[in-house]
Amino acid sequence: MNISSLHPPNYESLSEAVISDVVQRPSVKSRPFSYTHTAHVSIDYTSSRSEYLQTSSQGASPSHEERKLISSTISMSAEGAILLKRQQRRQTQQRYRKKVREKEGTIDCEVQMLREQVKRLNGQHKQNIAQSVPLEAKRWGVVAEYFRLFGRGLATNTLPTVNNSASNMKVQRGFLQATMAPDVSVNTGYGIDRLLWGWETLSRYYPDCDVKLVTLEIGAGNSLLATTKATRTITEDTLKSVFQHLIGDARGSLLGAKLLGKQLVVKGSGFFIWDDAKDRVISTLYSVDMLTPMLELLGSLEDVSHVLDNSRYA
Repeated sequence: MNISSLHPPNYESLSEAVISDVVQRPSVKSRPFSYTHTAHVSIDYTSSRSEYLQTSSQGASPSHEERKLISSTISMSAEGAILLKRQQRRQTQQRYRKKVREKEGTIDCEVQMLREQVKRLNGQHKQNIAQSVPLEAKRWGVVAEYFRLFGRGLATNTLPTVNNSASNMKVQRGFLQATMAPDVSVNTGYGIDRLLWGWETLSRYYPDCDVKLVTLEIGAGNSLLATTKATRTITEDTLKSVFQHLIGDARGSLLGAKLLGKQLVVKGSGFFIWDDAKDRVISTLYSVDMLTPMLELLGSLEDVSHVLDNSRYA
């Protein structure tokens, strides 16, 4: 079997007649390229481009009226922006003022609440002081606490004592209000204020006064008897306030010189009466023995009498 790449595999079975009937297609002559259309397109493109450039050139060069209109529009836009900015600032200031007013109102409310809270806490403090005293030994506890709180005198801002604070003074007053009757009988009169005045006077005349409770005994009825020991230093202020009669004469000046700077150890006693119905102290009287330490210091009853007879608050 002959195989050739130039003939199909079964070319021998093909008839010449069949092949002869095949008509060869005539070759098509290629048409020459015409530049007429291209030229026409080119001309149209150039024309369109010229019109576009002309239009663009006209748009880029506005007339005087158009420039004036544009300038006016820009000016109006700038003024509008300024007005808008001012409006925004006014709104900001209004919001700020509103916040300030709201804050002031809030602060006023908070201050009022704090005042009410302080008032309520003061009431609770007084109640706590009264409840802090032991019920099973209340009478004894009240007297012992009394000398503990007032042993160094009355606590004020002007006194150079250990209890030199306003808060301690409030504690002292609160204790008296919780444990003593409003009309309690004292050496200087009646009432808690008179009792405080007595301690304030003692503290002013003897700044270093120190009173200590020595013994506490049951007295007649519902009374308690307390014995104390106190130390007092005689200063120039003491001589001017308590023993001012010594200033101005020869004998008094001599006795004052002996007393100045000396520390006296003074024994005293306190008498407390308790009322079960009121559950408070209704009387507290106090006395001291100034004669004994003065006699030890001066050595003469006549001199002691001259010093103590006219003293204001021995």
